[in-house]
Amino acid sequence: ELVYRLVEGDLKTFLQQRYGSVFPKIISGFLLTTLVFMVVFTMSLGYFRPAQPPKIKMLPLVNFLNQDQHDQWRYLTLGFGDQMAWLSAQTNALTVDGNYHSARRLPELTSRAIERLENSKFKGVEGIGSLQQFLTVPEKYNLKYIFSNDKFYDPILYFCGWQRLQQLENGIMVWEKANVPPLANILPKEDVSLPLKLMWGIIPFLTVIIAFLLNIQPIWFRALKTDKYKESIYESFPEAYQHFSARLSHTNQIWAILILMITGYGVYHFYLDQRAQYSPENVLSAYYDALDFKEFEQAHTYIDPESGVSLAQYMLEISVNDGLLSSYAKLDSLGIRLEKQTSDKAYAEVATQWITPLEKIKKVNQHEVVKRDGKWYLIPSLPENDLPPNQLFSDNATQFYNQGRRRITTQQTYHEDVLEQPVLEVLTAKLVKFQDQYAIIGEIQNLDDVPADVVIKASLYNEADEELASYNAKFEMKHKLLPKETTPFKIYFEGVAWSGNDDTSPETFNPDEFTALTLKDIPVKFNLQCSGNVAIRDLYRGLVLQQVQIAEDQVEGMLFNSGIQEVTIPQILVSYYDQAGELIWVDHQFLNNGVRVQRKQAFAYSPKDLKELEILDSDMERIFINGMPNHEISAKYLPNRTKMDSVRSLQEFSGPGYRYLRIDLNPFTAKSF
Repeated sequence: ELVYRLVEGDLKTFLQQRYGSVFPKIISGFLLTTLVFMVVFTMSLGYFRPAQPPKIKMLPLVNFLNQDQHDQWRYLTLGFGDQMAWLSAQTNALTVDGNYHSARRLPELTSRAIERLENSKFKGVEGIGSLQQFLTVPEKYNLKYIFSNDKFYDPILYFCGWQRLQQLENGIMVWEKANVPPLANILPKEDVSLPLKLMWGIIPFLTVIIAFLLNIQPIWFRALKTDKYKESIYESFPEAYQHFSARLSHTNQIWAILILMITGYGVYHFYLDQRAQYSPENVLSAYYDALDFKEFEQAHTYIDPESGVSLAQYMLEISVNDGLLSSYAKLDSLGIRLEKQTSDKAYAEVATQWITPLEKIKKVNQHEVVKRDGKWYLIPSLPENDLPPNQLFSDNATQFYNQGRRRITTQQTYHEDVLEQPVLEVLTAKLVKFQDQYAIIGEIQNLDDVPADVVIKASLYNEADEELASYNAKFEMKHKLLPKETTPFKIYFEGVAWSGNDDTSPETFNPDEFTALTLKDIPVKFNLQCSGNVAIRDLYRGLVLQQVQIAEDQVEGMLFNSGIQEVTIPQILVSYYDQAGELIWVDHQFLNNGVRVQRKQAFAYSPKDLKELEILDSDMERIFINGMPNHEISAKYLPNRTKMDSVRSLQEFSGPGYRYLRIDLNPFTAKSF
C-alpha cells in the first residue's frame, strides 16, 4: 500500500504539492535502492561469511563405502553441512545421523535440539555432549567409520579411542573404531501402508500447487478478459486514495526526525565501541577478536610499531605455536580490567574463556598498552627462547604395517589373514564411589609383542545380578598400548542429559558437563569386557617426564619431547595409590600448549582430595579379556608378578586419602601419516 500510494496515489500528490515534483522520485529511488541493497547483501552474505563448507567431491567417499564391505557398518560425517544428505543419497550404507526433516528416535538426539551430529560444535554442550556418547560407545550403534572435514573434532576422536585410517583424495580424513560389530543381516523396520506413503509424498506438494492456482486464477482471467471472469465482492468497493492527511504528514516528519536522531546516536556510540584503537579496552578486544578468527595480519596491526616485531616475524611466531588452545579453541568470553592508566600508557588484566572439544580453558593474561599518535597499541610478550641443541635429529623406531587382505577377493577375509588379538591383562580393578558418582578404576597391561588398540566396556550389577548400566572408557586411559605397556583407566557411567520432562539445559556451553546416570538400584558388582586389536598408528612415545617437583598442594614438572614428531595435545594421566600401593583413583589433565620437537613444556597439576572416596568392590572374577577370564591369563602368562615392582615406580605424595602418585603421558600428534 505504501509503494502504491507513493508511486501513483495521494502520497505522491501531497509530496509534489508541498516539496516539488522531484522529492517523491528521490524518496522512491531511496526505497528502491535500499530494497536492492538488501537483496544483494542477502544473496552475497554467504560469500563473505560462508554458512556451508566448500563443495566436497563425493566419489571417493562413495567408493570407500562400497568397497571391502564397508557398508556393513554405519558411518558418520563431521563438518559436511548440507552435503551429508547428498552423500547419503548416493550410497546404501547407513548413517547414525539425520537431516532436519528426519524423525529422531535415539534419546541422545531426541533429548537435545541437536538437528545434526555433523555440525555438533555449533550446538554447544548439546552438540558435543551428544557426539561424545556416540564416539564413546560406537558398538551400540554399529558405528565404525567417521568422515571428518573439520580438524576441530580430531582431539575428541583420538581421546575417545578412534584411529585415523586414511586420507581420501578429496582431503577427507577417515577415522575408524576397532572391535565394532557389523549390522545385522535383517534390520527392524516399521513399514507403513502404500496409501500412506503416497499421501505423504503427494499431498504436501499438491496443496501448494492448488493454493497457487486458486490465487493466480483471477489475475489470468482479468488479463485475458474472458467472459467467465466475474468480479469479486471486495472489488466492488475500491479504496480511494485521494487525500493524504496533513496531520499524519507532520507526525511522520517528527517521528522520522526522532528515529534519525536515535539511530545517529546509536551509530556514533557503536562506532566508538568498535573503533579498534580508540581506547585500551578497544584495542585489547580487537586483538583477541582477530586471534579468535585467525586474522593474524589484522592482529599485527594492533602491535606496537616501535616494538620491532615485523609482520613476517609475528606470523612466524604464530605458525610455530600449536596445541589445544591455539589450534582447537574458540573464544567464549572476554573480560578486561584496567589496573593502571595514564595519558599514554595502561596496564590491563584480560580474563578469557576458550571453548575446545575437550574442555573449557580459562586464562588470565597481563598486558601493557601504549598510545602513539592518538592510537593505542599492544606491547607484545617475549617469545619463548627454548632452543634445541642441534639442528638435525635422527630417531630409530620400530614401525608396524598391517597388510589387511593379502588375497584380492570379494569373499570374507581368509583365516590366515586374520591377526590374533593381543593378549591383555587387567592388573587391578575396583568399583568406587566418589562425589555421589560411581566409577570403575583399574590398570591394564599389554602382554603381547605387538601394539594393542584397547577397548574396555564396564557394566554395573545389583545383588540380583541385574545389569544397571554399561559404558566404555573415554578420556582417562591410553587406548593404544605398546608391547608390555601399562595404562590406568577410569570409566564413568554417563547418562542421557535432559531426558526428563522437568530437566532444563544450561544456557552456556560447558564441555565438562557431565550427566550422572540415574540407577534404579545400588550397584555392588561390576563386569569388565576388555578386547584388544592390533594397532599400527598413534604409537608415538617420545614425550617424557622431567624435573618433577612436589609442593604441598601442587605437582610441577617439565614435559620433554625427545622424538621427532610434534606433540599437539599432551595429556597427563594421574593415578592415586593408598599406603599399600593399591590403586584407588585415576584423573587426567590436558595441557593447553603443544610440545615441539626437542623442546620442553612446563605443567602444573593440583591433586584431588579423596577423603570421601569409597571402595565398593574389588572382586576381579568377572573380568574377561577377548572373551577369556582374566585370572586364566594371569596364571598362564605372568604367574609370578610381584606388586613391589610397581610400588617402586610410584612417587610419594602424602595427600588426603592417598599416599602415592604416578604420572603417565598420552600425547596426541596431529600428523599421523
